[in-house]
Amino acid sequence: MMNVRHVTMKSITVFMLCLGVASIILIAGCGSEITAPDGSTITVNGPASFSIGTDTNFNFTVVVRYADGTPMPNASLNISGAFAFPRNAQQTVWHYQFYYYPGGTNNPSNVAIDSPFNAQTDDFGAFTFSTLVSVSTGTFTDTVVVRSGTSIGTAEFTSN
Repeated sequence: MMNVRHVTMKSITVFMLCLGVASIILIAGCGSEITAPDGSTITVNGPASFSIGTDTNFNFTVVVRYADGTPMPNASLNISGAFAFPRNAQQTVWHYQFYYYPGGTNNPSNVAIDSPFNAQTDDFGAFTFSTLVSVSTGTFTDTVVVRSGTSIGTAEFTSN
């Protein structure tokens, strides 16, 4: 009888230990972010200069690469622009609105998003988002800034 009880207690102890370790692993994995390591590069492609005759949508594509040049999948990004919505204490006039997906207002499933916002690269190390520049904003020059870890990429664009 003692042997059965000893085996049962040992089994319960091992089960509880395994359950605890599995819980810790699951919790540690939740919310973890993969950021670009030192030496990585971020390239931001978008319109360099443009003329506004009507409200206009523009796409920007971000590519994150490891130091060896291979694309970095699932890299966490922070994207901002000084003249992007919403207004803030440093910049009281906004000139454009970020949209989470490509196509701006031409994409019916798109979502307007405040600056700054967070995103993640796809399996090929890329993320494409868009902006809507309003005809009423006048001329401006701004820099879209993308950060991941210690890496920073920028794209300057100017309205004429």
